Amino acid sequence: MNTKKAQTSMYTPSDPRFRYQRYPFYWCARVGNRYVQKMEARLKPLGLTITGWRICMILREQSQLSVSEISAHSAVKLSTVTKTVYAMEKKGYLAIRPRKNDARVSEVSITRSGLALIDTVIDQTAYIPERALEGFETKELDMLNGLLKRLFDNLTRA
Repeated sequence: MNTKKAQTSMYTPSDPRFRYQRYPFYWCARVGNRYVQKMEARLKPLGLTITGWRICMILREQSQLSVSEISAHSAVKLSTVTKTVYAMEKKGYLAIRPRKNDARVSEVSITRSGLALIDTVIDQTAYIPERALEGFETKELDMLNGLLKRLFDNLTRA
């Protein structure tokens, strides 16, 4: 048996030594859910969902993307992203236009109103990630991000 595999096997459910508290996906799910709960509690009074928050944050950085690209980056189902994008367009936070080189693809961008909303939301929610990351050093966060990316890449190939 591969030594590396033997060392990590207790972290997989197929191993009799498995304990859910050692399962990285248990902690990923708990962290993700706790973050979403905290954010949703602050977003709701501001008229934004967690999906809308993700869309705006992605578009704030990427300027314009297709709905499919937003779905991939936000880790949200395409149908949910599509519904949210059109609802946010009606509120004036997003603009949707056909892609210049392929009119079948809708390009989404954030409007000035959407950017203003995100600025307000960031002001109202900044304490959540700040508190979550409290006590971590830059090198630890870089390592954590690297490990999570490796997990993601491994799952992509699974």
